[in-house]
Amino acid sequence: MNGQLFRTRRLATAHGTSFLGFLTILLPACGLAASDRYSGEQQTPAIRVLVINSSLVDDKTLSSALRKAEVIFHDAGVRVTWIRCPGDTQAVDPSGCRSDDVRTLFLRIVRQLPTGYRGRDAMGVALVAGQDSRYATVFHERVSAMVPRTKPGLEGVILGHVIAHELGHLLLGTNAHAPFGLMAAGLSSVQLERAACGLVEFWPAEAAAIRAEVLRRSNESRLASVANP
Repeated sequence: MNGQLFRTRRLATAHGTSFLGFLTILLPACGLAASDRYSGEQQTPAIRVLVINSSLVDDKTLSSALRKAEVIFHDAGVRVTWIRCPGDTQAVDPSGCRSDDVRTLFLRIVRQLPTGYRGRDAMGVALVAGQDSRYATVFHERVSAMVPRTKPGLEGVILGHVIAHELGHLLLGTNAHAPFGLMAAGLSSVQLERAACGLVEFWPAEAAAIRAEVLRRSNESRLASVANP
């Protein structure tokens, strides 16, 4: 795998183009605690994520992944509530799993990349189209393919980071990648070890921007509820 355990590809919807990047940073495995963990005293903003498990990822792996992603957002100062969608898992918005609330994001986990999709190395895609972007997709087969045979338990860790990465794109409102950290375009084998220890997260500026966006959506949602009681 040439040391590559995590690779993402993004669609830049504004111009109908795609972006691909990969970065390997050799850092020592588990050491000091991450420096960007949120320690603010103000009320923690919250989002909901409707999880559409079309790939039928097993419950243990999915639960592990959602816990990992939840911790990443918690350390950035955002509380996440996961809602697993019932009904037709093949539908974009399955029965019983719909919402017009801008505080609600949709996470769809599918088995493989769509036929004809050019991003063969993609592990996920976030559909960013200005403010209030809400839809992200993760390709389960691509995640599974990156799990070392000697460490099958890491699938939940990798999946959790891919989920947090894609939701991060929605809340940051951009398909651009950072040069390092969770929003970098790649994760090396050494970084994966750090991720397992909780040391790959949003960096302070990203976390602040995500908190501000969640608060903005919360205010917009409240105004909408007042205007349409």
